[in-house]
Amino acid sequence: MELATTLLKKQIRLLRPITNSCPVGITRAAQDKMGELMLRPYDEDVTEKEVDFGDFKSMLITPNYKKATGVVLYLHGGGYVTGGLKYCKGFGTVLAARTGAPVLCVAYRLAPEHPFPAALDDAMRAYNYLLTLGYKPEDVAFCGESAGGGLCFSLAVKLKEIGKCQPGCIVAISPWTDLTLSGASHITNAENDPSLTTARLREQADMYSADCTDPHVSPLFADLSGLAPSKIYVGSDEILLDDSVNMYNKLIEYGCSSSLTIREDMWHAYMLFGVKEAEADLKEACGFISEVTSGIPQT
Repeated sequence: MELATTLLKKQIRLLRPITNSCPVGITRAAQDKMGELMLRPYDEDVTEKEVDFGDFKSMLITPNYKKATGVVLYLHGGGYVTGGLKYCKGFGTVLAARTGAPVLCVAYRLAPEHPFPAALDDAMRAYNYLLTLGYKPEDVAFCGESAGGGLCFSLAVKLKEIGKCQPGCIVAISPWTDLTLSGASHITNAENDPSLTTARLREQADMYSADCTDPHVSPLFADLSGLAPSKIYVGSDEILLDDSVNMYNKLIEYGCSSSLTIREDMWHAYMLFGVKEAEADLKEACGFISEVTSGIPQT
């Protein structure tokens, strides 16, 4: 592991007691700052346009160079409790610059003010909005990290249930797919994970839904047959490792096309931190998206 990555991981671990005990308002503000840092290397390469849905806002980020014919629907992480427009613009900008595709960053409503099904309803409205712009379902790529990764799968499940077409693909980074927290990695990786604690996740799950066994809350428990092709990325040190492993195994069991990458020594949503060890995975994920959107991934 690169020295810079090792130092960053140590810093994240030192901050874990603070980040997992802060009030929601402070955590939301800190996450917004992280988003601002992510977009800086690419902010001159894209154009932003706010899309107001009334109950929530989104940002359509379009790359300034050659455009793709498809689009990315990006659903951010934050345990369904944190993550505003400033935060989701960060990785959304990275995706737009790296894939050549427009990215709709959805700042869906958050718990505890807006518990389930608000986030799923907002994701569905954002997806339908893209269809009204003329995009075909097969030209839309879903991408999300953490809760947003789980929400991508929940949205795909909901689309199947109501008889709508699947998106072209799903990219899920450290997806939170089991809000019952039943994965063994909550125990086996409790000391290895530098950023997350099961206690904090339990608080967020309780804020989001009174029934975490609902397959629209925890897509791991859904009928996954017929879901879009997917790629899942997860760090080996995460307490949510089994959320990805079990989701991948169930997708394969249901006959879906999926791949799983477990990146050694990496932590939750590692791909968003700009570390060298994540570059190959980010490039692969953007290439996968570009196959759907007909974009030109940045080399």
